[in-house]
Amino acid sequence: MCLKELRDEFLYDCECRHLAKGSLRNYRASTRFLLEFLERKQITELEDVRPRHLRDLMKEKQDAYEPIHAGKGWRSAIVTWYQKFKESVFFRKLFFLSLVTSLVLFRTLLNRNLWMNPLSDVMGGWGIWETVNGEQKLTTECIENVIMMVPFSSVAMWTFGEKIGNGWKKILWQSGKIAFIFSVSIEMLQLLLRLGTFQLSDIFYNTVGGVLGGLVYYGIVKARKRL
Repeated sequence: MCLKELRDEFLYDCECRHLAKGSLRNYRASTRFLLEFLERKQITELEDVRPRHLRDLMKEKQDAYEPIHAGKGWRSAIVTWYQKFKESVFFRKLFFLSLVTSLVLFRTLLNRNLWMNPLSDVMGGWGIWETVNGEQKLTTECIENVIMMVPFSSVAMWTFGEKIGNGWKKILWQSGKIAFIFSVSIEMLQLLLRLGTFQLSDIFYNTVGGVLGGLVYYGIVKARKRL
């Protein structure tokens, strides 16, 4: 019997028995790890699985948590990181998500000056024009807040897309929710650390950017299915 078909039947049976969402996620992750391991050994049929394969699988799972190069210097750490990056798709997704998150945090927190009163402009700017000393000046802050969240939201959806699903409503809802929570967290840190000002407009435009990022991800998924 084909291992992929067997996995699909097993997961379908779990869903029919209305198991908890956490249990279903664990079963999906464990069976995916098993299939990827066996596919690397060019095994696709249940009849070809041998006890030694299961022993090798358990050893690889143990090494995934305790790599043989871990704790042996920075060169060994780089080797371990590179091997994990090359072997695991999910690790690569997490890496790119961490990279984009770091860039957003650098732009919003680390690259800010201290402010004496972070609540001096709570409402913030809601357009591309602002009044400074009685003069109208063009500002792109609202546009920057939207653009900044598009790649973050897209990569977040790409990383956890298997758990979220492919429905456009669910994708847009989850992407907007993630961007909103992330934006509120940033604004609260700005308030507590006095880095920049707490602004409701930033939260709004960041959430809009998050929804647009989810829309970009959904468009890419649809386009890849048609190819």
